[in-house]
Amino acid sequence: MKFSTTSATAASVLALSLIASPHAVAADGDWFVGAGAGFAWLEGGSDTTDGGAAAGGGGTVSNVDFDSASTYGALLGRRIGGGWALALSYDHVDADVSFVANYVAIPGFPSAFTGEVDSDIVMLGLIYAAPLSTSNPRWSYHVGAAAGVAFNTMSVTEDFFPFNGVADQTLAEGDNTSFAARGTVGLGYALDECWGLHASASVFTLGDFETGATRSPPVSAITPYEVDAWGYGLTLGLTARF
Repeated sequence: MKFSTTSATAASVLALSLIASPHAVAADGDWFVGAGAGFAWLEGGSDTTDGGAAAGGGGTVSNVDFDSASTYGALLGRRIGGGWALALSYDHVDADVSFVANYVAIPGFPSAFTGEVDSDIVMLGLIYAAPLSTSNPRWSYHVGAAAGVAFNTMSVTEDFFPFNGVADQTLAEGDNTSFAARGTVGLGYALDECWGLHASASVFTLGDFETGATRSPPVSAITPYEVDAWGYGLTLGLTARF
Protein backbone atom coordinates (compact mmCIF):
# COMPACT_ATOMS: atom_id res chain seq x y z
CA MET A 1 0.00 0.00 0.00
CA LYS A 2 1.31 3.47 -0.89
CA PHE A 3 0.21 6.97 0.18
CA SER A 4 -1.57 8.74 -2.65
CA THR A 5 -4.27 11.25 -3.55
CA THR A 6 -7.60 10.53 -5.14
CA SER A 7 -10.72 12.35 -6.21
CA ALA A 8 -12.81 9.40 -5.20
CA THR A 9 -12.93 10.96 -1.75
CA ALA A 10 -14.13 14.31 -3.12
CA ALA A 11 -17.59 13.29 -4.14
CA SER A 12 -21.06 14.40 -3.11
CA VAL A 13 -20.33 15.90 0.31
CA LEU A 14 -18.82 19.20 -0.82
CA ALA A 15 -21.83 21.37 0.09
CA LEU A 16 -22.64 19.99 3.51
CA SER A 17 -21.23 22.90 5.52
CA LEU A 18 -24.07 25.07 4.19
CA ILE A 19 -27.00 22.71 4.59
CA ALA A 20 -27.55 22.97 8.35
CA SER A 21 -26.41 26.54 9.02
CA PRO A 22 -29.01 29.31 9.57
CA HIS A 23 -26.81 31.49 7.35
CA ALA A 24 -27.32 28.98 4.57
CA VAL A 25 -31.07 28.81 5.20
CA ALA A 26 -31.24 32.57 4.66
CA ALA A 27 -29.83 32.23 1.15
CA ASP A 28 -32.22 32.69 -1.77
CA GLY A 29 -31.91 29.25 -3.37
CA ASP A 30 -31.56 25.59 -2.46
CA TRP A 31 -29.10 24.75 -5.26
CA PHE A 32 -25.39 24.49 -4.58
CA VAL A 33 -22.13 23.83 -6.42
CA GLY A 34 -18.83 22.64 -5.00
CA ALA A 35 -15.26 21.66 -5.76
CA GLY A 36 -12.64 19.83 -3.74
CA ALA A 37 -9.53 17.67 -3.57
CA GLY A 38 -8.03 15.27 -1.09
CA PHE A 39 -5.57 12.64 0.05
CA ALA A 40 -6.23 8.91 0.21
CA TRP A 41 -4.70 5.53 0.85
CA LEU A 42 -5.39 3.17 -2.07
CA GLU A 43 -5.50 -0.61 -1.81
CA GLY A 44 -5.43 -3.07 -4.71
CA GLY A 45 -6.04 -6.70 -5.54
CA SER A 46 -6.86 -8.96 -8.48
CA ASP A 47 -8.86 -12.06 -9.39
CA THR A 48 -6.88 -12.65 -12.60
CA THR A 49 -5.52 -16.22 -12.95
CA ASP A 50 -5.46 -16.56 -16.76
CA GLY A 51 -3.73 -13.36 -17.90
CA GLY A 52 -1.18 -13.06 -20.68
CA ALA A 53 -0.30 -15.16 -23.71
CA ALA A 54 -1.58 -18.72 -24.08
CA ALA A 55 2.00 -20.06 -24.01
CA GLY A 56 2.28 -18.98 -20.38
CA GLY A 57 -0.56 -21.26 -19.33
CA GLY A 58 -2.33 -18.45 -17.45
CA GLY A 59 -0.84 -15.63 -15.41
CA THR A 60 -1.91 -14.99 -11.80
CA VAL A 61 -1.69 -11.35 -10.72
CA SER A 62 -0.28 -10.38 -7.30
CA ASN A 63 1.51 -7.50 -5.52
CA VAL A 64 -0.88 -4.82 -6.82
CA ASP A 65 0.24 -1.36 -5.68
CA PHE A 66 -0.78 2.27 -6.37
CA ASP A 67 1.01 5.58 -5.83
CA SER A 68 1.64 9.06 -7.29
CA ALA A 69 -2.03 9.95 -7.82
CA SER A 70 -3.58 13.34 -8.66
CA THR A 71 -7.19 14.48 -8.18
CA TYR A 72 -9.95 17.00 -8.70
CA GLY A 73 -13.74 16.96 -8.44
CA ALA A 74 -16.94 19.03 -8.67
CA LEU A 75 -20.67 18.65 -8.03
CA LEU A 76 -24.14 20.12 -8.44
CA GLY A 77 -26.77 19.52 -5.78
CA ARG A 78 -30.11 20.56 -4.28
CA ARG A 79 -31.50 20.58 -0.73
CA ILE A 80 -34.66 18.48 -0.39
CA GLY A 81 -35.63 19.46 3.18
CA GLY A 82 -35.15 18.17 6.71
CA GLY A 83 -31.36 18.44 6.49
CA TRP A 84 -31.22 16.17 3.41
CA ALA A 85 -29.75 16.95 -0.01
CA LEU A 86 -29.10 15.19 -3.31
CA ALA A 87 -25.91 15.80 -5.30
CA LEU A 88 -24.56 14.73 -8.70
CA SER A 89 -20.76 14.63 -8.68
CA TYR A 90 -17.91 14.22 -11.17
CA ASP A 91 -14.38 13.26 -10.11
CA HIS A 92 -11.16 12.39 -11.90
CA VAL A 93 -8.23 10.38 -10.54
CA ASP A 94 -5.03 9.18 -12.20
CA ALA A 95 -2.45 7.08 -10.37
CA ASP A 96 0.64 5.00 -11.03
CA VAL A 97 0.10 1.23 -10.72
CA SER A 98 2.36 -1.81 -10.55
CA PHE A 99 1.76 -5.57 -10.27
CA VAL A 100 3.39 -8.95 -10.91
CA ALA A 101 2.12 -11.97 -12.88
CA ASN A 102 3.33 -15.55 -12.34
CA TYR A 103 2.68 -18.15 -15.08
CA VAL A 104 1.66 -21.79 -14.75
CA ALA A 105 3.71 -23.02 -17.75
CA ILE A 106 6.90 -21.09 -16.83
CA PRO A 107 7.21 -21.13 -13.03
CA GLY A 108 9.97 -18.95 -11.64
CA PHE A 109 9.79 -16.54 -14.59
CA PRO A 110 7.24 -13.84 -13.64
CA SER A 111 6.67 -10.53 -15.39
CA ALA A 112 6.57 -7.10 -13.72
CA PHE A 113 4.07 -4.50 -14.96
CA THR A 114 4.16 -0.72 -14.39
CA GLY A 115 1.94 2.02 -15.77
CA GLU A 116 -1.00 4.26 -15.02
CA VAL A 117 -4.71 4.06 -14.27
CA ASP A 118 -7.23 6.83 -14.97
CA SER A 119 -10.79 7.01 -13.69
CA ASP A 120 -13.64 9.43 -14.49
CA ILE A 121 -16.34 8.89 -11.88
CA VAL A 122 -19.98 10.03 -11.95
CA MET A 123 -22.10 9.45 -8.83
CA LEU A 124 -25.46 10.38 -7.34
CA GLY A 125 -25.29 10.94 -3.59
CA LEU A 126 -27.64 11.40 -0.63
CA ILE A 127 -26.44 13.69 2.17
CA TYR A 128 -27.66 14.49 5.69
CA ALA A 129 -26.30 17.40 7.78
CA ALA A 130 -27.17 19.04 11.08
CA PRO A 131 -25.66 21.70 13.41
CA LEU A 132 -23.10 20.54 15.97
CA SER A 133 -24.71 22.81 18.58
CA THR A 134 -27.23 25.65 18.88
CA SER A 135 -24.59 27.90 20.47
CA ASN A 136 -22.33 27.80 17.39
CA PRO A 137 -24.57 26.99 14.40
CA ARG A 138 -21.90 27.79 11.81
CA TRP A 139 -20.40 24.35 12.54
CA SER A 140 -22.18 21.23 11.26
CA TYR A 141 -21.60 17.52 10.86
CA HIS A 142 -22.57 15.48 7.82
CA VAL A 143 -22.87 11.92 6.59
CA GLY A 144 -23.36 10.79 3.02
CA ALA A 145 -23.47 7.87 0.63
CA ALA A 146 -23.11 7.82 -3.15
CA ALA A 147 -23.05 5.29 -5.97
CA GLY A 148 -22.51 5.45 -9.71
CA VAL A 149 -20.21 4.45 -12.52
CA ALA A 150 -16.45 4.74 -13.02
CA PHE A 151 -15.05 4.97 -16.55
CA ASN A 152 -11.68 3.31 -16.04
CA THR A 153 -8.54 3.14 -18.23
CA MET A 154 -5.28 1.25 -17.64
CA SER A 155 -2.07 1.39 -19.69
CA VAL A 156 1.02 -0.62 -18.65
CA THR A 157 4.34 -1.93 -19.95
CA GLU A 158 5.76 -5.41 -19.25
CA ASP A 159 9.26 -6.19 -17.95
CA PHE A 160 10.20 -9.86 -18.36
CA PHE A 161 12.28 -11.69 -15.74
CA PRO A 162 14.83 -10.80 -14.30
CA PHE A 163 13.25 -7.33 -13.83
CA ASN A 164 16.07 -5.34 -15.41
CA GLY A 165 13.99 -2.14 -15.36
CA VAL A 166 13.65 -2.06 -19.16
CA ALA A 167 10.17 -2.38 -20.68
CA ASP A 168 10.16 -5.37 -23.02
CA GLN A 169 6.61 -4.96 -24.31
CA THR A 170 3.73 -2.50 -24.21
CA LEU A 171 0.19 -3.73 -23.56
CA ALA A 172 -2.72 -2.15 -25.40
CA GLU A 173 -4.64 0.38 -23.33
CA GLY A 174 -7.77 -1.06 -21.76
CA ASP A 175 -11.07 0.75 -21.16
CA ASN A 176 -14.00 -0.49 -19.10
CA THR A 177 -16.86 0.74 -16.90
CA SER A 178 -17.27 -0.37 -13.31
CA PHE A 179 -19.54 0.17 -10.32
CA ALA A 180 -18.24 2.82 -7.91
CA ALA A 181 -19.48 3.70 -4.41
CA ARG A 182 -18.52 5.79 -1.38
CA GLY A 183 -19.54 6.50 2.21
CA THR A 184 -18.55 9.77 3.94
CA VAL A 185 -18.60 11.52 7.32
CA GLY A 186 -17.22 14.95 8.20
CA LEU A 187 -17.46 18.51 9.53
CA GLY A 188 -18.47 21.77 7.83
CA TYR A 189 -18.17 25.49 8.54
CA ALA A 190 -20.40 28.20 7.00
CA LEU A 191 -18.34 31.28 6.07
CA ASP A 192 -21.49 33.29 5.28
CA GLU A 193 -24.94 32.68 3.77
CA CYS A 194 -23.48 31.56 0.44
CA TRP A 195 -19.98 30.12 1.01
CA GLY A 196 -18.82 27.18 3.12
CA LEU A 197 -15.90 24.85 3.81
CA HIS A 198 -15.83 21.17 4.77
CA ALA A 199 -13.46 18.41 5.84
CA SER A 200 -14.54 14.83 5.20
CA ALA A 201 -13.32 11.25 5.67
CA SER A 202 -14.44 8.64 3.13
CA VAL A 203 -14.27 4.98 2.20
CA PHE A 204 -14.72 4.10 -1.48
CA THR A 205 -14.33 1.64 -4.31
CA LEU A 206 -13.30 2.45 -7.90
CA GLY A 207 -14.06 -1.04 -9.22
CA ASP A 208 -11.96 -2.83 -11.85
CA PHE A 209 -9.23 -1.71 -14.25
CA GLU A 210 -8.28 -3.90 -17.23
CA THR A 211 -5.48 -3.95 -19.80
CA GLY A 212 -6.12 -4.34 -23.51
CA ALA A 213 -6.12 -7.73 -25.27
CA THR A 214 -2.87 -7.35 -27.25
CA ARG A 215 0.81 -6.57 -26.60
CA SER A 216 3.68 -5.47 -28.83
CA PRO A 217 6.22 -5.77 -30.37
CA PRO A 218 5.33 -7.90 -32.19
CA VAL A 219 1.56 -7.54 -31.92
CA SER A 220 0.14 -10.68 -30.28
CA ALA A 221 -3.09 -11.62 -28.52
CA ILE A 222 -3.27 -11.96 -24.73
CA THR A 223 -5.93 -12.47 -22.10
CA PRO A 224 -6.31 -9.09 -20.34
CA TYR A 225 -4.99 -8.53 -16.82
CA GLU A 226 -7.36 -6.99 -14.26
CA VAL A 227 -6.83 -5.14 -10.96
CA ASP A 228 -9.30 -3.78 -8.39
CA ALA A 229 -8.96 -0.47 -6.50
CA TRP A 230 -10.51 0.68 -3.22
CA GLY A 231 -9.43 2.81 -0.30
CA TYR A 232 -10.14 5.55 2.22
CA GLY A 233 -9.17 9.20 2.40
CA LEU A 234 -9.55 12.80 3.56
CA THR A 235 -11.06 15.69 1.59
CA LEU A 236 -11.17 19.50 1.78
CA GLY A 237 -13.72 21.44 -0.28
CA LEU A 238 -15.42 24.77 -0.97
CA THR A 239 -19.11 25.26 -1.83
CA ALA A 240 -21.46 28.04 -2.97
CA ARG A 241 -25.28 28.33 -2.71
CA PHE A 242 -27.45 30.01 -5.33
